[in-house]
Amino acid sequence: MIELVPKTILGFILFGTSLVGLLLNITVVSPVFQLAFSKDKSSIYVISSVNILNDIAHLLITTFYLAPTIILNSFVFSKDRNGELTVFISFIFMFLWYIGNITQIVMAVNRFLVDQTVLSYSYYEVGNLTNYTDQSDIPLNALSSIIPIICYSWIRRRLSENRFLRFSGITTIDHTHSHEQNTQSK
Repeated sequence: MIELVPKTILGFILFGTSLVGLLLNITVVSPVFQLAFSKDKSSIYVISSVNILNDIAHLLITTFYLAPTIILNSFVFSKDRNGELTVFISFIFMFLWYIGNITQIVMAVNRFLVDQTVLSYSYYEVGNLTNYTDQSDIPLNALSSIIPIICYSWIRRRLSENRFLRFSGITTIDHTHSHEQNTQSK
């Protein structure tokens, strides 16, 4: 019997979202793969094909192993987490995660070094019409950098004024002043 506790509900949500992601990736893998190996092939499609295949493998594990494990509140293929098949699936999952990270790096380097002329963009001018997007890029980019810097600086200042730093739920208190107060009172 499956008990509907928050963990089980989250397991069902994970199953549903990973199943949708799996179906979407399966839908796009064929066209991207065909573009990767057509006569006008581009390296970005080859890298994208590898990335999509990696995502499909990752989502297969998530959909048909991790989500059922969470829903059933027990390991699917063994009784404990040190079972051979469980450890093997964990290894494959982490291997795919590393492949995904490396693929993102390869894609970024490829876009920067190889395909920047193909994948870059410019503003298209139509007759005498003014293109206002060209005029909004610099202010928008500046604001998207300046606002977080101001906000995080303000947060940092407020935290240092209160003489404690909260990070990941751990509170570190400045004990130097409490020690000075203890020595002055003696």
